[in-house]
Amino acid sequence: PPVGTMVVPLEVELSYPALDLVGICRFSFLGAGDWKDYNSRRGNRTYDEVTRDRREMLFDENRLNGRFRTLENITLPSLAAQSDPDFTFIILTSEELPDFAMKRLKNLADQHAFLRIDARSPKDTNEAILDSFENLGYALDKIAQFRLDDDDAVGKNYIRRVRKILPTMQAANWGGAFSVTFPNVLIVHNFSGEIGFNHRHFPHNAAGQVIHHPRRAVYNWAHQRVGRDLPTFSDPSIWVLQSYLVGVNDTGPITEERLRREGHVILEEQRLGQVIANHFPSLEAGLRDFKDSVS
Repeated sequence: PPVGTMVVPLEVELSYPALDLVGICRFSFLGAGDWKDYNSRRGNRTYDEVTRDRREMLFDENRLNGRFRTLENITLPSLAAQSDPDFTFIILTSEELPDFAMKRLKNLADQHAFLRIDARSPKDTNEAILDSFENLGYALDKIAQFRLDDDDAVGKNYIRRVRKILPTMQAANWGGAFSVTFPNVLIVHNFSGEIGFNHRHFPHNAAGQVIHHPRRAVYNWAHQRVGRDLPTFSDPSIWVLQSYLVGVNDTGPITEERLRREGHVILEEQRLGQVIANHFPSLEAGLRDFKDSVS
């Protein structure tokens, strides 16, 4: 090499401590966050008035039973099927959750080694998450957080793939903050009275979004705006799932017009079968159980 050139052996690389993977799911958590009602305060309602209305809605028995149907038949089976089982999944819920629902959550935690239940008093969602991490012994600078709603799912190799991506993103960003997103989304809906499937390409969707940040919780960002603040790795090799099967999500119901507006496409039967087999092997059984629990 030319005089004065520093030669670095190829085997010498920047290395950073491996990050633990910790997922967060809000289950009828009573507190301010990205709910539209809290952000817009429609009708000039006060914070306490919005919280009162949210309490009534979140703890309604019919709604809770519906959320349990998707949590138990879609979300948790997708995590139990992971090819890499080394992760923790925290369900953040409310101290005011009705007794029958709290007992049901604790029974689920007994069934799944990766699952932790943390009940908090009403407060800001991100503050509650930070309290949960501290309570469970997790430091933000040593974990990668991922978010998942109680009616969504991740492909069976999701954890394994994230773990492979993390060292690259740590090195590329000098150990600083970054995000990972999975833009191939399988949409499951029943707006027509029958369960249907669509594909949506949606960078920075909420399902399975990963964030590593030394000070802030994953819900500090509106998921679709993360790419404005953080370097991002977008990986289309792993599919995630968002379902619209019970009630109305904060983003509103799925309709034909919305499917068209958001660019959803119908997967041909053979391709749909491949996606389910390769990414969501527990989905068919889960949807059968879901339908049985509704009937």
